[in-house]
Amino acid sequence: SPPPSSSPEILPLLQSELNFTTHLISSNFSNYSAYHYRSHLLPVILHLQTLGQSPAETYSAKLSQTKEELKLLQSAIFTEPSDQSSWWYYRHLLNSSSPPPPPLST
Repeated sequence: SPPPSSSPEILPLLQSELNFTTHLISSNFSNYSAYHYRSHLLPVILHLQTLGQSPAETYSAKLSQTKEELKLLQSAIFTEPSDQSSWWYYRHLLNSSSPPPPPLST
């Protein structure tokens, strides 16, 4: 059987954790820990949601996920523009959403 970390049965728990971080960030835009936890949750959730999909479909899902995260950040940045937590997460999102490299030709 696959390890628990790659099992689709864990997806609802991860979604619940993601919702929890959303609540924490909505309550306090300066919650660096919630942004950090979110930065680890989202790739795992994306992986589980896109199992068996093509690289193009996976990348499309990644872009959709990134757009949703940017909407969350927009409120944080406009509300507290000098807070470094939201800017760190913004930088992380931009760095992690770059397209995959083209396949190597053999």
